[in-house]
Amino acid sequence: RLPFEITGPLARPGTRIGPFSDLRHWGGSPRPLRVGVVGAGTGGGGVVAPQGGLPGLIRITGVAVRGERRPRPDLPAGVPVTNEARAVLASGCEVLLELAGGTEPAGDIVHAALSAGMSVITANKALLALRGAELAAVAERNGAGLHGSAAVGGGMPAIECVRAAVRHGPVRRITGVLNGTCNYVLDRIAGGASFEASVRDAQEAGFAEADPSLDLDGIDAASKLAVLVREAWGVNPDIRTTGIRETGLPANPRTGGVQRLVARAARGAGGRLAATVGPEFLDPSEFLAGARGVGNRLEVELESGQVLQATGAGAGRWPTALAVLSDLSRAVGARSARATAGRQAQVA
Repeated sequence: RLPFEITGPLARPGTRIGPFSDLRHWGGSPRPLRVGVVGAGTGGGGVVAPQGGLPGLIRITGVAVRGERRPRPDLPAGVPVTNEARAVLASGCEVLLELAGGTEPAGDIVHAALSAGMSVITANKALLALRGAELAAVAERNGAGLHGSAAVGGGMPAIECVRAAVRHGPVRRITGVLNGTCNYVLDRIAGGASFEASVRDAQEAGFAEADPSLDLDGIDAASKLAVLVREAWGVNPDIRTTGIRETGLPANPRTGGVQRLVARAARGAGGRLAATVGPEFLDPSEFLAGARGVGNRLEVELESGQVLQATGAGAGRWPTALAVLSDLSRAVGARSARATAGRQAQVA
């Protein structure tokens, strides 16, 4: 007796089925969504690559990359490539994918796109943690959308989980394992490897950057937690952050515990918010202890005691691309809704 909808990728509306008269939609393929891309590395490349970019459903109007404009066989043929992000804004795009990372110049580019009424999809957790409230206000003033599903959790629907929780009632706490690099390093240490060797192994396996400081110092996880806290409570948290550098790791208080970098935020008496990121030992039976490798896990508890959980790959080209394409689908749905509202207004 649950209603559901059948549709194609990025297609709206679909055929709705449920405890009512079915609403059949036989429309043809939607007009391709014009998309500009800033940053075509791991995440961006997965979206715009010919094998992953949903040909016929999105049309890439321009791609901005850092440094020299070299041949890019991973991009669709004929797509203009530039190292000027503002040239992408002028390429006729309806939606901007900001996947370059960093707070500047990404923040100014996103601000300019939203001010022009363009929807923006970003995987930039640092930007959303620092300027998310400001950019959301710019989007609302200009009738644009700001989407960041890929910023937290990659293929794990972290933001969606928190939003679903908020729809059901006030949130009491958020707890998560939000950094796969730390999972890998901590598991290697538990197996007897040194901290330095564990980090080198993570780099060789592709889990850690050449400079892994943002991961190891807990900054990456803290940025993600800040985004989730804003979704849950609408505030910018002050997060006490401890990383997993060797000197900061706690001694195991019991045999068999699983050490993880855990992000926590909770509202206490009087609504006071406490937020922390730091290494903890978890019982192996706990939900969060099951995060392995790039796997992320999230648990959201409501004031009612109801608990929502999410899990999924937190990093990598295709999990990131999946989250971005999910946001693209929302952007198409919003465009269809605006077009329908416009037609109804003309009829009226």
